[in-house]
Amino acid sequence: MKIWYNKISESRRSLVEVDGAEVTIGRDPENTVVLQSPLVSRHHAVVRMSNGQLHLENVGLNSCLVGDVEVTGSQTVVFEPGAKVRIWPFTLTFEAEKPVSVTRADLESHLRSIMADLELRIHRKLLERLDLEQLTPGWANWLSSHPTPAARLRALQVECDKKP
Repeated sequence: MKIWYNKISESRRSLVEVDGAEVTIGRDPENTVVLQSPLVSRHHAVVRMSNGQLHLENVGLNSCLVGDVEVTGSQTVVFEPGAKVRIWPFTLTFEAEKPVSVTRADLESHLRSIMADLELRIHRKLLERLDLEQLTPGWANWLSSHPTPAARLRALQVECDKKP
């Protein structure tokens, strides 16, 4: 799990990477994430990862915010990775490292759509550059009988396949 944090008044963020499922946050140097401020309790919060969700338990006296929810001492809140956690004057963001599962069929479908889009864009550019309507009088009829770029592309492919 990655934890990004910064002071509200600073734009530079710090990163802590944790292998375990539990993160301790506070002013004490023995915490996983150490936040140096007198407004932060020595042991302020514990965040645990469980089933893809994060559970923040406020173990300190001072409150904190998870999204728009205020969490006071001894309360626990469940939140998703990416939600903002504010322990004044710090903002923290937790990232869960979940591998994305992509099936072969999903990948092939995505690649087919990219290729089809690329073919249509190439076809449009060729038609713009060649200005086919002015080459021969029959092109205007041909273009009107193939109104969409996809129809024109199919017709051109058929014509190209006929040529030796």
